[in-house]
Amino acid sequence: MDYESGIFVFQNQEYWLYMKNNFLKHTHKHEDLLGILYYVNNTEILVDSGKYNYDYQSEIRKYIISESAYNVPFIKQHQGSSLKKNKFATSIHENTQETLHLNATNITDIYSINRNVIYLKKFKTLIIIDQFHTQKDETFVSNFIFNPDITINHINDKTYSIDEPGLIFKSLFNNINMLDKSNKHDNWISYKFNKITKTNKLIIESRGTDSRHVNLIVSKEFENINIKIEKKKLKSVLKKKIIILQYSKLNRGV
Repeated sequence: MDYESGIFVFQNQEYWLYMKNNFLKHTHKHEDLLGILYYVNNTEILVDSGKYNYDYQSEIRKYIISESAYNVPFIKQHQGSSLKKNKFATSIHENTQETLHLNATNITDIYSINRNVIYLKKFKTLIIIDQFHTQKDETFVSNFIFNPDITINHINDKTYSIDEPGLIFKSLFNNINMLDKSNKHDNWISYKFNKITKTNKLIIESRGTDSRHVNLIVSKEFENINIKIEKKKLKSVLKKKIIILQYSKLNRGV
């Protein structure tokens, strides 16, 4: 486990989870704070979008370094702001034989984003909870960028299958939009310098002043599990009430 400078890495024989919430210098900085990478049984699931090149006029590079190209929560009206005077914090809330729970925040005077990443080890389930709060009506986004070598298939408006590793991606509350490899824009990654690859991207959006996105990546072995979310009110730095989500016991469904 490595958590120096706000970078957390956890792994065992079944999974590898990386979460970033800090950087050592501004040089070539990408907008990937609060981002995660996720491997299951040595297969990349959620991937890093790479560097592409250092041509600052390149439209592809502008996309590759933006929040839109990473597994991050962000607010559309404030894209590109995380290199400014934002306050970031990350903590290991829990790491036991049963549960790994990471918490990260991105806070300014006008908005807050809180991300809880929970891995339930017994049930091979990754839960990503993104909570947003702003002072006015805005658009909230949670991105998920997938390995281009795996197949993503639509099941319903809130569910997709990740076929080769045998996983299910679920949104508990919001519909999911997909940009697949046929899309001409906004779904590139760059494994090699100056080269791009089309991939698949799932996007969850909502609008308002307070919103939450709860998404799961779960093994098909446990796809019928029931998840209960408890609400807890806390004061934010904006002196207003926001809702932070916690999880309760997980049980097999029917």
